Amino acid sequence: MANKIGVLNGIILFTLNFFIGIPLGIYFLGGLNSYTILPLNLLKYNGIDVYIWGIIDQTLTGKGWLDLGLSGRTSFLLIQLPLLISCITTIISSFVNSVKGKKGLIAGLLLMVIGIVIFFIDMVISGIHLELPNPVPKDQILSCLGLGFWILMISLIIQIVAIKIHPETVTE
Repeated sequence: MANKIGVLNGIILFTLNFFIGIPLGIYFLGGLNSYTILPLNLLKYNGIDVYIWGIIDQTLTGKGWLDLGLSGRTSFLLIQLPLLISCITTIISSFVNSVKGKKGLIAGLLLMVIGIVIFFIDMVISGIHLELPNPVPKDQILSCLGLGFWILMISLIIQIVAIKIHPETVTE
């Protein structure tokens, strides 16, 4: 039997890795059709939305990390890749009901922590790898963090719970 909480966490990480937002529906305002979404950005600063997969700048141009040159490739390797591998590792390890599955979930947790810490350090110290014009001031950090960052923090907690409830022995 699969660890359902681990699979749910893998799906959350997959959504954060590849989507701009979660659509909530269509509403009609003054005869115009519009839609509303929950944005999954990690950071919004100086008109730049930073996602796990890349950025959207003020001209509403989406750019993946690999399109942004050396600093973008560094962000891909240090932020997106660990979170993507964590997503895959979490889903696969949730189906392995043994010590190996638990170790896979722990590895996924460590990769998540690495991605989050590197994102946070780059945001505060330089902002170069996130394509920010300057680092985020320390007094504006909480107001600049997006919904995607908080979902990532919830996902981190869910991963810890999945590790705690994962069976170490096969009982079938």
